[in-house]
Amino acid sequence: MSENALVTAMIPGRDGKGERWMELERGCLSPEAFWEEACTFAYEQCGIRVDPQRVIQQFITVVVPPYLFSLLYELHDRGFPMCIVTNGFRPADGRFASLDQLRAVVPDIIESYAVGLRKPEQGIFDLALNHLQCSRSDVLYLDDTAWFVSQARLQKIQAICVTDTDDTTAILKILVS
Repeated sequence: MSENALVTAMIPGRDGKGERWMELERGCLSPEAFWEEACTFAYEQCGIRVDPQRVIQQFITVVVPPYLFSLLYELHDRGFPMCIVTNGFRPADGRFASLDQLRAVVPDIIESYAVGLRKPEQGIFDLALNHLQCSRSDVLYLDDTAWFVSQARLQKIQAICVTDTDDTTAILKILVS
């Protein structure tokens, strides 16, 4: 089993429901504590040692694809208000390369750990709408998690599930044309 597969399998945590992961995303649990616990669990259950710092490094060094930057710049240049809402965390040193890259294009980024809310809770969507100064009917929400999209729709937010880069690119190109 690869380290990546093992980490993916560990995310639900000991409770099997992802409660510890949700605590991490809400900022109630530090990334270091979460991954230390998860890696200990992996060793106890599978006998495989995983370095928590290496796992954290994988999460914070995700690179945003260049096509996304160009599309975001185009949306920005055309005056579309944008906000990024992310369920995530920052390690103790505060680094998160992909969000720092995106902030240059979309300065309004709501990070779950910083506000104590997570997608798809209504509060985090309300916060984003407030930041954008928009009503639910005036926004389009894109996400790669179908359940988050379904929850946004229940909250009367137009939402589309995008699962690959081609879909995302096509949707964003339609928006800017």
